[in-house]
Amino acid sequence: MNLTIRDYMAFFTAFAVMFIYYLIWYLFRYMSWPWHNSYNIPGFFLLLLSWPWSEVLFSAQSYFEGLNIFGKYSSQILLNLLTSIGFGLNVVIVRKVFVGVKLMLK
Repeated sequence: MNLTIRDYMAFFTAFAVMFIYYLIWYLFRYMSWPWHNSYNIPGFFLLLLSWPWSEVLFSAQSYFEGLNIFGKYSSQILLNLLTSIGFGLNVVIVRKVFVGVKLMLK
């Protein structure tokens, strides 16, 4: 499977969207700023779209919380990082499937 520049751009864009969303979520939580429940809806869909990766990571959440290497929120940041990578991988996989189907239909 050959990866193109567009695949890398899709990966990093998807990674950045999810990572920044959850960093903002953690910032609001840490600072005790008001966070309306409707703001959780995009986060739910981002987790849903990173499904196979997020399921494995959240089942091992107690292990990540036990690490606590860099401070109180290190496990959440590590989970955020790994789930964002999974979301980026899913976007690239879906993109490759659609490009392959498009080439087959030509």
